[in-house]
Amino acid sequence: MLLLFTLTIFLSATLLFLVQPMVGKLILPLLGGSPGVWNTVMLFFQGMLLAGYGYAHALGQIRSERKQLIVHTFVMLGAAALLPIGLPGGDQWLPDPEGFAAGQVLLMLVAACAGPVFVLCSASPLLQSWFARTGHRSAKDPYFLYAASNVGSMAALIGYPLFVEPNLTLSQQRAAWSVGFGVFVVIAVTCGVVAAKRYRTLEPEASRTQPRRLDAELDERALTRQRLMWLALAFVPAGLMMGATQHITIDIAAVPLLWVLPLSIYLLTFILAFARGGAMVGRVSGWLLPPVVVGVAVMAIIGLRTPTWLPVGSHLLLLFFAAMACHGRLAGLRPGTDRLTEFYLLLSVGGVLAGIVCGITAPAIFNGIVEYPLFIVGACLLRERRARPAMDRHRPGHWMRMTVQTVLWILVISIVPFYVFMMAWLMSPMSPAKPGSILFQLCWIVPAALTLIVLSRRWLYAAAVLMLLAIPWFDHLLIGQEILQVRTFYGVHRVVSDGAAERSYHRLIHGRTEHGRQWRYSPLDREPMAYFTKSGPVGDVFRELDRRNVPQHLAVIGLGAGTLAAYGRADRAITFYEIDPVVKDIATDPDLFSYIRDSASPIDFILGDARLTVARAEPASYDLVAMDAFSSDAVPVHLITREAVALYLSKLKLGGLLMFNVSNLYIDFEPVLSKLAADAGAVGIIRKDREVPLADRLAGKQASAFIVLARTSQDLGTLAVDPLWRPLEAAPPTMQVWTDDYSDLLSVVKWK
Repeated sequence: MLLLFTLTIFLSATLLFLVQPMVGKLILPLLGGSPGVWNTVMLFFQGMLLAGYGYAHALGQIRSERKQLIVHTFVMLGAAALLPIGLPGGDQWLPDPEGFAAGQVLLMLVAACAGPVFVLCSASPLLQSWFARTGHRSAKDPYFLYAASNVGSMAALIGYPLFVEPNLTLSQQRAAWSVGFGVFVVIAVTCGVVAAKRYRTLEPEASRTQPRRLDAELDERALTRQRLMWLALAFVPAGLMMGATQHITIDIAAVPLLWVLPLSIYLLTFILAFARGGAMVGRVSGWLLPPVVVGVAVMAIIGLRTPTWLPVGSHLLLLFFAAMACHGRLAGLRPGTDRLTEFYLLLSVGGVLAGIVCGITAPAIFNGIVEYPLFIVGACLLRERRARPAMDRHRPGHWMRMTVQTVLWILVISIVPFYVFMMAWLMSPMSPAKPGSILFQLCWIVPAALTLIVLSRRWLYAAAVLMLLAIPWFDHLLIGQEILQVRTFYGVHRVVSDGAAERSYHRLIHGRTEHGRQWRYSPLDREPMAYFTKSGPVGDVFRELDRRNVPQHLAVIGLGAGTLAAYGRADRAITFYEIDPVVKDIATDPDLFSYIRDSASPIDFILGDARLTVARAEPASYDLVAMDAFSSDAVPVHLITREAVALYLSKLKLGGLLMFNVSNLYIDFEPVLSKLAADAGAVGIIRKDREVPLADRLAGKQASAFIVLARTSQDLGTLAVDPLWRPLEAAPPTMQVWTDDYSDLLSVVKWK
């Protein structure tokens, strides 16, 4: 019987975490990719967990086990009738580019999979409550089954990119998932039948973690405090996981699939916390959290970002200890079996609140990833304090310890006026501590370090951590290089000014990826920079277009700073396709970038996902389609499939060119496009402009790689005989063509 319940809960969690990436691939062609999409998907599943846990709690109020089973069987059969998962047909799901993006994502997810997901979300607490009534020797403390649930989640999370995605098309995945859901329904009903036969009435009892006090003996005030603690201990780790994901993928390394690691660590802490000895592991993690937080803060202060594994690893380590400290304490506070479903319901409420904060509230009110350090502070406040013996005035050294502690308290209390004085001094012209200097950093570190000494007070320690984490923000603020920072559903966009006053230039940065730069003085302010210089691959392509000397119409997917407008001329119209309206606002603001204003070409803008908006263009209307959407962490796979390439080629005139910017540090797109070109009967060439001389670097040029596809070699013109360009290497014979139904991003990740 124990094996039956364990396998059922394991299967439900596995199916739940397999459907997340599957449904993500289903809605991707309507949305484009961004960390915001991922956080919104997380919010949807947390909301479904809340609904499922609420349903399990309500169902548990029915005293008859047989009636519970009958109701739940009808609910599961109703969900099965909605299979396979997917969006109903029609144009009602086409997103509004200027609408509420998170809300549109949530509506699509509800339409695609809400029914089956709801049933799977209710499985763990409901089956645990059934098991608790069976009279089995382990029924008095069934929380170990929660660990089985999280093991299933981790198995699905790791197994999808490694085994499922490379071997099954999306249609096959949906069919296999439907079969798995049917198996789950059968064994879940079997669990209900077994539980009904061995049903026994639960009396209020304490869990093994609370042997001295029954839950029934707690007064209403104590119950409220306990519920709030459950809520907080679930809220902070969930928010920390999402905040860490955003911070790592946006501010440290634009590595695709990196979001898997924080979620895996989050699930691992649940597994460890609800296993035997989890409370002790949580306490040890709480003791180890302070030095880890200090290490992460110091790396942020000095701006350490290379080698990539070091800052990424430190943030993942912080997430592990912080989540383990909270989840370990949460496991130690779990109630008796009579309040099991209420416990899980409040855990899901905490997760939903974290999802709302990270997915909706924070992007609306903050212009950076501010919620992440706040969640770190919250974890420091919630960690379990190490017990210390009472002070005995007759013990040797008592008065010395009291004196030292009094001095420390005086220093701590003086921190606030010290900071007020320090800020006034630093911002005065007479201050010798310049922003970015060691003296400037020490002015922040010293008072915070004094507070860290008083580790026995959680709120003081949290205040010190907040001060340490604030250092990079104030340092950056006082340096004055940042001109604009805007956070949208699609990420954080920053415009910064670099260089000396007489040779300064603006850069547009999305996370850690630069999307354009421009000199801010004449006569170079109209010269394309970064990936798009005239001496690079883009210059070669436009020289070929200039040679043709005919009126032209160009399509550019991905606006950035609007750099390609610098290649404009009166008889060359340019249409920019951009998914984020804020990027258009930035590129068209001449105080930030003037490429658009100064272009000789007539310019047009079309907002929305490129697959949807380019499809509306007239056939054979463009001389060049330029793809500039693959240089950051959020790789929009739906823009680089067989169907997508066929769409682009259909929009090209005879002799037209299809250009891809593949300057990505982490993904090798050459085999993908080589396979797509061969499949479409097209020819492809590539130029990797990796060696950039010092003089060119000083002039603003960056290393780049571009691929050009054409219907025939003759369409390539002079590019076909240019020695800097070479034919695409043949893709491995085992590699499949990427389609809307199949892709394998993991296979083209650059591991070195």
